[in-house]
Amino acid sequence: MRRLASIAVITTLALTSLSGCFLLPQAPEPKPDHSEEVDEEAADDGVAGIGDCWDTNYSDMAEWSVWEGDGPVDCDEDHNSYTYFVGELKADVEVAWEDGDITPELAQAVSDECTPHRLELGIPEEAARVGNYFFVTAEDDWDDGHHGIRCDIAVSELDSDWNDPDLEQLPADIDDLVGDVDDHAQAYAVCLIGDGYGPYESTEAYYADCSDDEYFWRFAGSVDYPSAAGDPYPSDEALYGFADTECAALGIHDDETVLPYTPSPEGWDAGYRDITCWFSTIELPTENTPV
Repeated sequence: MRRLASIAVITTLALTSLSGCFLLPQAPEPKPDHSEEVDEEAADDGVAGIGDCWDTNYSDMAEWSVWEGDGPVDCDEDHNSYTYFVGELKADVEVAWEDGDITPELAQAVSDECTPHRLELGIPEEAARVGNYFFVTAEDDWDDGHHGIRCDIAVSELDSDWNDPDLEQLPADIDDLVGDVDDHAQAYAVCLIGDGYGPYESTEAYYADCSDDEYFWRFAGSVDYPSAAGDPYPSDEALYGFADTECAALGIHDDETVLPYTPSPEGWDAGYRDITCWFSTIELPTENTPV
């Protein structure tokens, strides 16, 4: 079956759960001023604040649970990541760290916390080439009750490797990016070309322009399967029947087929209810291959 089997797969797209059916929020008015000078003392300590800019790369952003890099840079300098939220995690996570890494439960909770703040910034879910990245307090500090989180955005470049993309340089004023996303939403959607029947089955996949009809797969968003915590795993037929209908409602084109990815039984038990919706322009196999 087409399933998101692990947190590594879930976070490949944008390090976000992309949870629930989404609305298209308008940017808050008046827009906040994000152009302040960086606090040099904070930068020396590597302390993050909302509005900070960072010169980094995808590999580090995707692999680190705790920020290990240098402090922020002045937003007038070259940078490719922007911090849009810093705060304490509100959710109560029973097991946050295990074997030296964060648990899927913590990753889900942080994603759920970050997503509304991204929407408030003015970046809608379908602009998924603007990826979400998050960092948390180190394990020892977390165990001592300091549950700090940091949420960043970075933009993956077109024609770059989906699994290790180059990151675009961001403007000095983040509102310029928000405005460009608002004016050219399709340009920031995720479309891919790869060598498998789907994005998660490909050994190679590259970002493609969604305004070009030659893409293989288009990310549409996600839908939340209606089920309470603790409910047993539903049948595959129920999951895929729901996914086919609800994913198509996100805006399928005439030449596309729904390609949904549903939670695995293990992911279901960990609390995942999201179904990730892709549309495919290539022929799909008659039977799904386990993931």
